[in-house]
Amino acid sequence: MISILSCSIQREIYCLIFFLFCSGLISVTNAQNTKIDSLKALLLKSSPDTHKVNLYYSLCRAYFRVSSDSAIQAGQQSLTLAQKLRFSKGIANAYNGIGISYYFQGKYPESINFYKKAMTIHQSDKNELGLSQIYNNLGVIYKKQGNYPNALDYYQKSLVIQERLKDQKMLSMLNNNLGTIYLLMKNSSKSLTYLKKALILKEKLNVNKGSLSLTSNNISIVLTNLRRYKEALVYARKALAIGTEGKLFQSMASACNQLGSIKMHQNQPDSAIYYQQNAIANAVKAKAKSIHIIALNSLGKTYLTQKKYAQAQKSAQKALKLAQETEELIAIRDASQILYQIAVQRQDYTRAFKYQTLYLQSKDSLFNADKTKELTQLEMNYSFDKKQALMKANQKAKDEKVKVENDKKLQRQQFYLLSVLGILFTVLMVSVFAFKSRQVQRTLNKKLTEQKNNLTQLNEELQQNQEEIVSQRDYIERQNKSLNQQQARIESSIKVAQTIQQALLPSQQNIQTFFQEHFILYCPKDIVSGDFYWIKQVNDQIITVVADCTGHGVPGAFMSLIGINLLDNIIYKDHIVDPKTILTRLNELLNEAFYTANSAQHRVGMDVAVFSITRPTPATVNLVYAGAKNPLYYTPAGENQIYKLKGDRKSIGGLSSDFITFKNQEVELPIGSLIYTGSDGLQDQNNRERRNFTKQRLSNLLEDNALLPLSEQKSILEQNLKEFMKGTTQRDDILWIGVKL
Repeated sequence: MISILSCSIQREIYCLIFFLFCSGLISVTNAQNTKIDSLKALLLKSSPDTHKVNLYYSLCRAYFRVSSDSAIQAGQQSLTLAQKLRFSKGIANAYNGIGISYYFQGKYPESINFYKKAMTIHQSDKNELGLSQIYNNLGVIYKKQGNYPNALDYYQKSLVIQERLKDQKMLSMLNNNLGTIYLLMKNSSKSLTYLKKALILKEKLNVNKGSLSLTSNNISIVLTNLRRYKEALVYARKALAIGTEGKLFQSMASACNQLGSIKMHQNQPDSAIYYQQNAIANAVKAKAKSIHIIALNSLGKTYLTQKKYAQAQKSAQKALKLAQETEELIAIRDASQILYQIAVQRQDYTRAFKYQTLYLQSKDSLFNADKTKELTQLEMNYSFDKKQALMKANQKAKDEKVKVENDKKLQRQQFYLLSVLGILFTVLMVSVFAFKSRQVQRTLNKKLTEQKNNLTQLNEELQQNQEEIVSQRDYIERQNKSLNQQQARIESSIKVAQTIQQALLPSQQNIQTFFQEHFILYCPKDIVSGDFYWIKQVNDQIITVVADCTGHGVPGAFMSLIGINLLDNIIYKDHIVDPKTILTRLNELLNEAFYTANSAQHRVGMDVAVFSITRPTPATVNLVYAGAKNPLYYTPAGENQIYKLKGDRKSIGGLSSDFITFKNQEVELPIGSLIYTGSDGLQDQNNRERRNFTKQRLSNLLEDNALLPLSEQKSILEQNLKEFMKGTTQRDDILWIGVKL
């Protein structure tokens, strides 16, 4: 008996193969025919130049959802003219358009062939945007064929390019694709994170309705697998409403199929059949074979649970026929599984054996061990390169430590050996001495008198030395008393300095007016601190600065006072409120303040994080951040995942001869989101084994407790730091701030 996959897992894998790249290939609206007529009219009037090449390509794209044969014909016309004009970009676009057309026909090998031709031209022309789109298209097809390693490889290549180009539309698409990949890998948490990112980007960009419906439907699938059915219904109905509003039959089919799946999980088969039949009807209108197959299989499973075997067999056989035409392995597997179960129930064991064999063949093609290993290796290579480099460095440090310990062990062994040899030699010498003692006794007796006289003289000298020692002891005691008095005066002065420094820092009452919920973990190493924080409001903008100055104790405190004074001048006197400009100006003023003839011997500076907060709408907050080495962490409201904004790899000050500038990073967050930043004193603190607290440990603590009140988060940080530091002392000033927007 073959193992039967659960309905939710089948639907999850099956549906996502179709959904992954629809938004990246097409955008179908009910105005396509008008657009086609308009393009044909323009072609009749245009000359055979590059503009006409682009018109043919636009016509090809307009035919994608209307007639794939006409799309191929228009693409070939664009290709012929582009080759005649030696217009490389036009040639690449034509190859891409023809590849997409074959994709809609389900002819995947032909589609891959044309995509790779376009890829070669884009590589030659160094067209990164075109390459990114082709990589994404190839990822879609390989995923549809069940070749997940190749699909993941091309998606990652596309993502690397888009992280440089910062094309928000493509990034939204890739987040959607990665979300579906992670769902196939059974990582629902990561899948939900990527899909929600995609939805936020798409809503912000106001992309086409079909793309929004797609991502909403994908989120519903993930929530269904997490058994969060009420939330899943919200997103599925949202996807259906978007598709209905735009008359997007394909989106309506996908959403109806998902609603049917949820109703089956809620044990409402009649409602499920209603939605699945609607899904089939809309898929036929859209001429969407893949979703048609999905809906047929879903309906077959529902009929099977109701023991309506004739209707179940009819739906599954239709699905199997269409799936074999398009070579969709997942659909073949699911249809053959349904038909196998029906044959078993009817005791038709010949058919049962036939469909069991087909099921196993398709399942093995999809999930063989080599592909699983390759998929895992690709993900590890992409996500953990930096971690592996760090592990190598740590291993090298461990090897050096072991070598030092071995050297010490060898030295101890040598010491023990020499000690034993010394003892043996001593025993030997004593034996020889005892043997000859009688012979030398007389000589010794003669010398005793002389030694006695010498001892008397030495005794007098020792008495004189004793008197000198007593005198020196008294002098040292007086000096020690004087030093203790000086130390007491210094400590008193430092405590006064501490009071002054605390008076310059923002009071809790003032901070409360800006952030009702917050915490400040502030632990100076030597009474006064080289870390400081600065929080003020300028018009409707709240500006927060967290800095770590060179040194600690009194030198660090003086640096913090200088930093606070310079910030007051920059923001209030010079009216500079842009974070990156604040850092640039702070760097200039600090270098001017410390420029001397021997400045190269006394480099001073600070690592700084600056962020400003404004509220463009009642429900959102606009965060603008710039950093000089110090990063900033944030958690969107309702989530417990930590995101990190890295600062520029430059410090403030240091008397650099180059003009240094910094850059802003901007994020829009919902009300209730959390922001964290601070100095490196916490993450660099060592324990008894001289191991650091580390950024990763800090990030994990923040992420695990992100949903708790900030006061409890502070207590957890303090407790973890206290336990970590047992048996050792604080090595640097510690400052860490968390605020709730």
